[in-house]
Amino acid sequence: MLRLVVGAALLAATGVMAQVRCLPEQDYANSALESAGNGLQEDGEMVQELKRTIDLNDMISNCTQLRHRVEGNPIADVISELVLRLQKISPADVEMLADGHRAQDNELVDEVLVANNIINKMIDATDEELRREPPNLGALILASNNIEEYVRTHQRIMLDEDRQF
Repeated sequence: MLRLVVGAALLAATGVMAQVRCLPEQDYANSALESAGNGLQEDGEMVQELKRTIDLNDMISNCTQLRHRVEGNPIADVISELVLRLQKISPADVEMLADGHRAQDNELVDEVLVANNIINKMIDATDEELRREPPNLGALILASNNIEEYVRTHQRIMLDEDRQF
């Protein structure tokens, strides 16, 4: 944890963390069912829009590959910490992240989407670009911290519910 804080302080001092928040990218895939703009298909039936999904195993695999690629850079510590936090997500939440038909998004979905978008941008960047100016590293640290907070809170709630029975 200390390495993560030191890495964040180092990056803050160099001005890399100027942009601290990154909203999840929207995925506007063309749907086979075109709607008339009012939530209805042209034949009048309701259209349920699919939400973005995250395969957590793929995300962890991408993070691991990226971590090996940037070994020795403070970015590797941030990514290692993110992987540890992603691995703590409960199986029920992993299923929720992979469900495109979920009723609503929660803060975990938002934070995982932010982290996934940043990881994907880092994977697409060249090694030189990652050394000079990693994309939204401050937002990645914030998302990672928020994921850990969500997991900790969720575990505490589950323990309290178990004690009631």
